[in-house]
Parts: sequence; structure tokens; C-alpha cells
Amino acid sequence: MSKPSILRACKGVLLLFSKSSDYALRAARHLAMLPPGTRASLQEISSGQHIPPALLSKLLQKLVKRGVVRSFRGFQGGYALARPPEDVSLRSILEEIDGPLTVFECLDHPDCCTFSEDCGFQSVFWKAQQVVLEVLQGATVADCIPVQRRDASLAP
Repeated sequence: MSKPSILRACKGVLLLFSKSSDYALRAARHLAMLPPGTRASLQEISSGQHIPPALLSKLLQKLVKRGVVRSFRGFQGGYALARPPEDVSLRSILEEIDGPLTVFECLDHPDCCTFSEDCGFQSVFWKAQQVVLEVLQGATVADCIPVQRRDASLAP
């Protein structure tokens, strides 16, 4: 499991999710933008989304095991979403890759904070975490597809 990237900084900014989660979201979006009934090879996704192939393979395996992505073997093989993109929440992908999401470490591990006994922030942090989780649960892969592409993929 990837370490949550809240512990890693990118250009001086603390990030909430791991790079692996970012890659998994981009791979799912890539698959959602395919014309209906088509598949993408690992190489197509890798090159199109700038994801290292070996890591992408591992991420797709996880998403296949969880029923988010389907894999197809053979000459016409490749990957496709297992469900319609409007049925795949961003939260489900993030949790498949990083495990349960925590915005503030102290909420899941109070022992990490020396002030947890007398913390004035926990109730605010808890509310903020709930809002983030609700947004990610309500947002789907379909929401991340440009409207023009979404309309085109629904056409007969």
C-alpha cells in the first residue's frame, strides 16, 4: 500500500494523496474517455498519462481485483472500466490504492500528537475531513471527463 502523500511534499506543498493514487485516477479517467466497447493497452495508458508502465501494471491489477477495471487477454486485449464511469467514485479508487483516507493524521492516530488530550482543533479537523470524504464519494470518474467527450461517448 502506498504511503499517504500528506507525509511527502511536492514543490513545498503537502499533498493529501499518494502519487500512486494520482496515477490510478488518471488511468481510470483515460479508460472512461474511450469510445464504448473499446479497450486500452497498458502501453497506451502509460504513454498517454505519463505513468511508469511497471507501476501502472500494479495499480491496474489492484483495480481489477476490486472490480473497478476489467482486463482482457490476447491480441485484442487491454483494459476497460468494469462499470460505467458514473458508478465509480473517486473515493473508491483512492481507497483501493491508499487504503482508508485520512486528511488529518491525528484523527486516526491521536498518539501522534502530543496535544491530543487538550486539542482545540480536532472538532474542526473532523468536520473538514467529513467534507473532503463526502466530496470524493459524490464525485465520479464521469465528472472528470470533459463535457464534449462525455456527450460523444453517450451518442449511439
